[in-house]
This record gives sequence, structure tokens and C-alpha cells, in this order.
Amino acid sequence: TNGTNLHSHISNQLLQLGPRFLRVSLDAASALEHHRVFRLGDSGWFKVLGNVRSAGQNARRHGSSAFGISLTVLPSISDEELERGADLAADLADCDVIIEAVFEDAALKAKVGAKS
Repeated sequence: TNGTNLHSHISNQLLQLGPRFLRVSLDAASALEHHRVFRLGDSGWFKVLGNVRSAGQNARRHGSSAFGISLTVLPSISDEELERGADLAADLADCDVIIEAVFEDAALKAKVGAKS
């Protein structure tokens, strides 16, 4: 999921089922970038952040290590955006963060590998 509809009660119900993993793809590290990708405006970005934060809290409450965040990396991402995204994901939910590249690009792969 990209977190848009992962409301607290939904993540709570999902985590009660004991999944092996529940991953949210955080496809941007800023409201501007999120809007560029999804066209949801700033409110969409902050809704996702709130949902991700709630899911992380629900996971801790259930003692679950199943919740994590993926940061999808596009070729156009700057080093600063990549760093900000990884930090944001870790701060939001205090969970595993997986950084994955969308395109096979040697330079991008090296950049991502240095951050994981």
C-alpha cells in the first residue's frame, strides 16, 4: 500500500491477523514530491504520514515486527531527497526501512546501496 487508505483501525485489524509483513511504500520524502507523483495535494502527504505513524504504533502495541516501510527510488531523486526519505521513514514508524530502486541504473544502484 502507499498508505493513503491505511487508516489506524485498518492497520490495527491487519496486524491482529499476524501477517508475516505489512509494508507501506513511501514514494516521496516531501509533500511537493508526493504531490508530483500522486496529485493529492499537501493534505494527501500528511494523511499518509499520519497513517504510517499510526501503523507503526499499532505494530509496537501488538509486539509485531511485521510492519515496515519501503522507499521507492526514482532515477531523478537527489542524494538529499534519498537521505531525507530514509530518515523520515525511520522516524515515522521506528521500523525496518527497505530502499528499492525502480530502474536498473548502475549509478542509481550505487547511490541506493550506499544508503541501505
